[in-house]
Amino acid sequence: MSKPALISVDWGTTSLRCTLVAADGTILDRSARGPGINPLPPDGFATTLATAIASWQATAPVPILMSGMIGSRQGWAEVPYLPCPADAASVSAHLHRLDAGDMGDVFIVPGLALTEDDRPPEVMRGEETQIIGALALSSATASRTNPAVTELFVLPGTHSKWATVTGDRITSFSTYMTGDVFAALCHHTILGRLMPDDVATHDPAAFAQGVRAGAADGPPGALLNRLFATRTLGLFERLPANSLASYLSGLLIGAELAAATSPLTPEAITIIGDAELSNRYRSAANQLGLPATIAPTECVVRGHWLIARSAGLLKAKS
Repeated sequence: MSKPALISVDWGTTSLRCTLVAADGTILDRSARGPGINPLPPDGFATTLATAIASWQATAPVPILMSGMIGSRQGWAEVPYLPCPADAASVSAHLHRLDAGDMGDVFIVPGLALTEDDRPPEVMRGEETQIIGALALSSATASRTNPAVTELFVLPGTHSKWATVTGDRITSFSTYMTGDVFAALCHHTILGRLMPDDVATHDPAAFAQGVRAGAADGPPGALLNRLFATRTLGLFERLPANSLASYLSGLLIGAELAAATSPLTPEAITIIGDAELSNRYRSAANQLGLPATIAPTECVVRGHWLIARSAGLLKAKS
């Protein structure tokens, strides 16, 4: 039986996920999910983590590698961003070690930053680990030996991240507040007045209609005008109330896809995220003629394993 060699910790604003990993990358066990960083006091991180992994560390502690918002200003320790371009080797060389007492060797993966004079700064925490993992999991089918190949990764969510990858290096990325804007428009503007309280019901046809409208050509600011159709289509009963949220979702995702892929002609778009949202993005991309596939699961764990291996942390305990 494989012996434990690493604990992978994905710790964001709303959730904590821990995974026990062998030296060869095999997943041995998963802990119950815990709280994200938002509700925890500054002195609560160590206790929360120790409780989540107590049964795994009872005999011989193994290194713990964490990524996500746990390394932010609101987390356990603020870890400096690593500038792009970056890969598993450069990330592993900048791990932040914590003083975690009896838990042993605990490290936080640095996030990435993109700072250029002609554009506002961009930052990510946690997505870099997912991309590193996805690159490895899909390496059998991806062509990464040709530097002319442009490969895009999208991590949809509250703040969607679009990353450009050349070879195995993350060279650039941008952020779209699609999820945040969707939630705000549904719950805090007049666009949500005609929607039912539960906006989770998905209407594929209304979503596709929204994608077409969101991705259509237009001047800067066109989306601000198009958004109001979410209300008027309901007022004139061209869409039923329970389809309006799907239309709005398509409108925003269509606009995001059009902006993020222009003027590029990507060879491939890889989507990393939960199944429902990933399927929605793939559907929208395919509708717009963009080649998109969904990454395998366990990208975070595989990313942690690669980073730990590069840092020389993987030594199975007897």
